Amino acid sequence: MRDTLAILEEGQRATLFDVYARQLGRTDDAGQAWRWRLIEAFRAARPPSARLYDDVAGCLAQLRHRGLRLALLTDNPAASQQHKIDCAGLAPAFDALVLTAEIGGSGAPKPQAAAFHAAATQLDLPPAALVMVGDHVFRDSLGALEAGYAHAFHIQRAGAFFNFDLALCVPLLPPGRMTVLQSLTELDAHLPAGSNQ
Repeated sequence: MRDTLAILEEGQRATLFDVYARQLGRTDDAGQAWRWRLIEAFRAARPPSARLYDDVAGCLAQLRHRGLRLALLTDNPAASQQHKIDCAGLAPAFDALVLTAEIGGSGAPKPQAAAFHAAATQLDLPPAALVMVGDHVFRDSLGALEAGYAHAFHIQRAGAFFNFDLALCVPLLPPGRMTVLQSLTELDAHLPAGSNQ
């Protein structure tokens, strides 16, 4: 447990099982088979519940009250993401659920423009009428802006998995097109009055 948590905290989430196998010296064929069993077990895990940040429900309710149309755009295996959405009870809050693994024949994870265009298509709105709210500067914010979205809101939470050095990252984005939030409770104040899309 300690070793895997250290790997995660070092930012190697996507390669957790590869790094863990190397640390244990399991790089032969038997080790690769063991690694794949770990990956499959992880993908098959179905937690009984999903915890939301305290500001999520209120933010979604406020956006709905304004009449905004909402899409959830998420990466990773579709079955596990759908399970998380179901456990969290999020589906009713959105007009569209876009699982990027299901786009096209082989999927289109963020930051590919196809992911953001799929959300726009499902909402029946042009990308220029949309904003993105996410926690990853490059996959969410920059991906959305490069796909033609009007604006991006980056949520930077203390203790979150992604914790970017914004002094380094923000200059890489188009000026004035990304707003940093500490909480979703701030979002409504940044949206134009009378927004209804």
